[in-house]
Amino acid sequence: MRAAPRDSRIQAWLKNNAAGSAVEATGAWSLESSSGQATVTLTRFPLVQRADRFIAGSGKVDIVMGPNRLDITGKAVADVGWISLEGASDVPSLASDIVIVRAGDEAERATALPMRLDLEVDLGRQFYLRGMGLDTALEGSIRIRNTRAGLRANGVVNTREGRFSIYGQTLVVRKGAVTFQGLLDDPLLDIIAVREGVRIEAGVQVSGTVRQPIISLVSYPDVPEVEKLSWLLLGRGPDASGADAGMLLAAAASLLGDEDSEPIYRQLGLDELGLRSGLNSGLGGLLPERTVVGSVTSSVDNNADAQFLVIGKRLNDALYLTFEQALSGSETVVRASYQISERLTAAVQGGTINGLRLVWSLVFDD
Repeated sequence: MRAAPRDSRIQAWLKNNAAGSAVEATGAWSLESSSGQATVTLTRFPLVQRADRFIAGSGKVDIVMGPNRLDITGKAVADVGWISLEGASDVPSLASDIVIVRAGDEAERATALPMRLDLEVDLGRQFYLRGMGLDTALEGSIRIRNTRAGLRANGVVNTREGRFSIYGQTLVVRKGAVTFQGLLDDPLLDIIAVREGVRIEAGVQVSGTVRQPIISLVSYPDVPEVEKLSWLLLGRGPDASGADAGMLLAAAASLLGDEDSEPIYRQLGLDELGLRSGLNSGLGGLLPERTVVGSVTSSVDNNADAQFLVIGKRLNDALYLTFEQALSGSETVVRASYQISERLTAAVQGGTINGLRLVWSLVFDD
């Protein structure tokens, strides 16, 4: 063992299984015909040992070699595997239409030994992938063969117990399938990850291929795009006044675009930071705007341009805290919203106006 993977699951496996690793090769070789065959048997043997990946497998591989050919066939099962994609997106690569030919390459190609590769690889039950926000176990099998166009693969790999962290939220992978039906490095993607524990479960769907992925928003039940983004990022619906629109559009550009950095309020550990108008702030949302004796929130309603600084933080799936402070006054509101059930939410408010609000929500699905 030359490398210690940065994963506790792999380190635990090594502690219990590393001593039994072995590789055995038996075969025959003819000096007269320069040909032969061999059978290689692997037992929990570390095939890949790097700081960012580790794969140990068992299986049997048959090798037949002659003056003009090399055949490799067999089947292997991964006893344990771990691949880290951290930093993989930062590695530069050439465009697909660029081919580099160095001096002597053509001569080497002319004398290259033709190879026929046909391997069936089973990922087993302890193969893990981490990186780019994804942390999941993988299972499935693929068949790898070489052709004139390059390595080809056929098979399906599924995720198991996956988590996907994106834009400060941890989503549950509801569906994760990677289908190989062509080039080994460009499989089809079908991944859906949602934020659970809220009334509208919103998330992202990744489709397309590895080289050209397509990211879109999804929700259950289906709601407009702005609401999907609000439930995904804030765990609630968008503000009725549209005050969240600027923040949500900026978040969408980072979530669905090519932005690499998170906004500053995400880096500070907050879920919400922005401005709301006084008419639609928490001060006027608890009680009716007017009663038979006049305006309940006259100090706010008389100034339609009043702005409130809003800071929000979700403590868990059910509890959300909000602090609102008037920028040109002394009005202050601290609110705690608790989701009692899928449809019932309670909000306790203190500050300039104190009170308790119960909200029952009903969504009509199309």
